[in-house]
Amino acid sequence: MRKQAYWLTIAFIFTVPWEAAIQVGAGTRGSRYLGLIAAAVWAISVILRGRIRRLDAFVKAYFLFLLWNGLTLLWSIAPDTSFSGFVTYTQIFGMILILWDLIETEKQVETALQVFVLGAYISCASIFVNWVTAPPPNSPAHNRINALGFETDGIALICAMAIPAAWHLATGPNSLNRSKAIITINFAYLPAAVFAIILTGTRGAAIASVPTFLFIVWTLRRSSSRRRLIAWTMLGLGVLSVMFFAPPEMVQRIGGSVADVLEGDSLSGRRDIWADSLETFADHPLSGVGLDSHRASSSYNKEAHNTILSILVESGLIGFLAFGAIAIAVLTRLLQLRGWAAWYWRAQISVLFLGSMSLSLEDSKPLWILSTLAVVNAAAIRAELAKPLPDRSMLPSVWGQGPDMRELEQVES
Repeated sequence: MRKQAYWLTIAFIFTVPWEAAIQVGAGTRGSRYLGLIAAAVWAISVILRGRIRRLDAFVKAYFLFLLWNGLTLLWSIAPDTSFSGFVTYTQIFGMILILWDLIETEKQVETALQVFVLGAYISCASIFVNWVTAPPPNSPAHNRINALGFETDGIALICAMAIPAAWHLATGPNSLNRSKAIITINFAYLPAAVFAIILTGTRGAAIASVPTFLFIVWTLRRSSSRRRLIAWTMLGLGVLSVMFFAPPEMVQRIGGSVADVLEGDSLSGRRDIWADSLETFADHPLSGVGLDSHRASSSYNKEAHNTILSILVESGLIGFLAFGAIAIAVLTRLLQLRGWAAWYWRAQISVLFLGSMSLSLEDSKPLWILSTLAVVNAAAIRAELAKPLPDRSMLPSVWGQGPDMRELEQVES
């Protein structure tokens, strides 16, 4: 049953980047049913196994965050909305628990990352289809392209989230064990995602991709000539597609982001929303207004468009400290990494962090999936390094044909 639960969970991860396109019944996403089935099978496997993997500090910290947000239902200004939000948070905790228990090795982590990239491909493809078929624009003033039922900024960030994962899978140390077709698919995701982000005209997603660019630059200097050629080819295709096919107004909108901020641009009204959020927080500094109640407390009837402000307003300082404990648990795991894994996961988490500065992502499945995978990957590498190295005198002479990867990690650390 554990094996079945694992593959159902992998299938669930695949659907998450395009889950808004799968609607079953009245506004219920199909991925939710798949997640519930995976959870049920996992629960049965835990009962049959008689145990669960020892919980990481990250999982415990999220549980405390969940408990505090459940308590905010007692004083929430929007009880019905808060209850719905608590159900969502509970489902996310269940998802984190399942990922932590079922995914234990680097190979399993990379399988999860691979299906996430493939799912993000569907998001990119949907943006392309909407652009070609020219539907009514989501934002007429900017002619921005939307897709799959997501908000424009949301689907663009999903496309951006998968870029570092695709690059990692295409060029990382374990890429030599993958087929040429899979490597090509991961390489090709780069220009596809860049063009999709341009079509959405989303400045937040473009800014969030800066750590990915730095990660790519770092890896190119260590790659073989063949890999560099492929990489520069894909980067060139991305640039050419933007130059010849992307709507000029979208390129200008993203390219002028920094200048707009320096000139006092309101960032699509976000500055006013943030100022209003700070005023609300000042009125309810410790306990907040209640989980998922920011919209009800806002003079603009809007989400915070900033994860930190959203948590401060809804959960107060106590909830923010609980969320901070989650962040510390993730950072602690990242600091345990060395070499390639450290560069990749720090880039990946940086993308999530920058994306959360312009969107309220506290209930975002992609954010929590990738954060959990970061913790799982760090734990897997640490466990592998903790194993004693085999006695070379007892091994065949083929040992001498190459270095042991764990020795290299230990030397590098």
